Amino acid sequence: MKKYKEYKDATPERTINLIRSILTDLDILLLDSNANCDNIFACRVILGNHDLAKLGIGMNGKGSTFEYALASGYAEFMEKIQNRFLCDYIHTFYGTKEFVNTLPPDSMYKKKIYKENVALDFRYDEREEYWTLEKVLTSFGSELMLLYHANNIEELKSILIDVIKIEESHILMIPCFSKRDNDEVFVPIDLILHAIGSNGMTAGNSESEALLHGFCEIFERYALKNIYYGELTPPTIPIDEFSDTPVYEKIKYLIEKKGYEIIIKDCSLGKGLPVYGTIIIDKQNHLYNFKLGSDFVHSRRSLFE
Repeated sequence: MKKYKEYKDATPERTINLIRSILTDLDILLLDSNANCDNIFACRVILGNHDLAKLGIGMNGKGSTFEYALASGYAEFMEKIQNRFLCDYIHTFYGTKEFVNTLPPDSMYKKKIYKENVALDFRYDEREEYWTLEKVLTSFGSELMLLYHANNIEELKSILIDVIKIEESHILMIPCFSKRDNDEVFVPIDLILHAIGSNGMTAGNSESEALLHGFCEIFERYALKNIYYGELTPPTIPIDEFSDTPVYEKIKYLIEKKGYEIIIKDCSLGKGLPVYGTIIIDKQNHLYNFKLGSDFVHSRRSLFE
């Protein structure tokens, strides 16, 4: 009997081993640690090469079983490394020759970087380019107008030059694959990140699986944006509505044994979005958290899995 989600192309065990084999080919070694608190599972995977474990560079994972939690952690790691987000995209700039060459000759940092021959020739990709603002606007003017809420190109230029303080002749472009165009395109990564950060990164055992995860990420952010800016109060779903689901006992445990208050919200916005929200209140420490989750298996059985 198949024990994993209908839209998954492989079991969590197969997913973990596939990712490990990919990373092995890249000479990347991970260290993982796991935790289990009353059958609620979590893990942490970090880079282990060359004493890098001391820096704690890695990702967290969670799931209803040990296997799902570890697969989640490995998948999160792949999402970050594929999208060049494993290390903070601002801090990586300080390891580039572009930055190091701005330092004075007697800089200890500069001397160490060049002595160890670790200065980077690029920030994101070895084929990255720099375009002029006019060239960027010719290719991405309409998209950037939407991102920066500009009414026209002139207003957009004013925002980028006067507010963002960009260098008009020095806009970083990195190669990305466009599913729509089925081709590689260069995108103004810093302008995009400045406007929205990440709109959700996803990975999968196949292209279609990754895309499904990507749509879920977009649904989550769309729902959150509309709830926040629209000052909406989504309807509450009674806990007992989940009494016939595997997660019900975990919810009851957190409420009755751990003393948390849990409120589940219908965040479909009346549009059929497969999005739920969960408010967890820690009354003892006067803390709370609100998280959204989206799943194409649009039933209450999939909540929290």
